[in-house]
Amino acid sequence: MTSPMKVEFDPGGMETMMEMWRNAPELNAPDSDEFNFKRIETKLALLKNYQSNAAGWNFLLLCMKPIGADQVPMKLLMQQVAAFEAWAKEEIASLEILRDELKFLYQDKK
Repeated sequence: MTSPMKVEFDPGGMETMMEMWRNAPELNAPDSDEFNFKRIETKLALLKNYQSNAAGWNFLLLCMKPIGADQVPMKLLMQQVAAFEAWAKEEIASLEILRDELKFLYQDKK
């Protein structure tokens, strides 16, 4: 087993990425009534990557032990990452429902 290492960790980068990814133009483009499966699939791929990153960040943060006054900011960061992961999962579920409904409607019109 390796010994613990001391690192300097700036959570600002992680927080900036979460905010930037939530506001990505690809995710915030309005969904039209057209059967734009390609855009939905693109959004799903992005969101699945975000969810995967958040899961990795959660694991990494769980391996860290904050010292002293850093315990509170670490707990807050872990909550932010968990909320980001939950947001990605909810968005994925919503888009998968929309995609399936559009496929069903499109098949009925053929």
